[in-house]
Amino acid sequence: MTEKNAEREQAKKEMEAQMRIESMLRKVLTDEARQRLYNVRLVNKELYTGAIQSILMLLQQGQLEGKVSDSELKSLLENLGSQKKEFTIRRK
Repeated sequence: MTEKNAEREQAKKEMEAQMRIESMLRKVLTDEARQRLYNVRLVNKELYTGAIQSILMLLQQGQLEGKVSDSELKSLLENLGSQKKEFTIRRK
């Protein structure tokens, strides 16, 4: 029983954290930008997480003025996507 209770508690904490994130996104993103970010979440979870972290950092530093537009979010996502490490495969 304690293992099930621990799993339930963990799931509850994760849901609360997700709700806080979604609430914050409603405040700082335009509807179009929020929809784009949700689409990114479906396709690339790592990019979504990186974008959320970047938005939170900018928000904490006071660098966000007004809501983030779709075009601003696009450029943020492009910057995060271009930071990906490139791998080269060499055959011998």
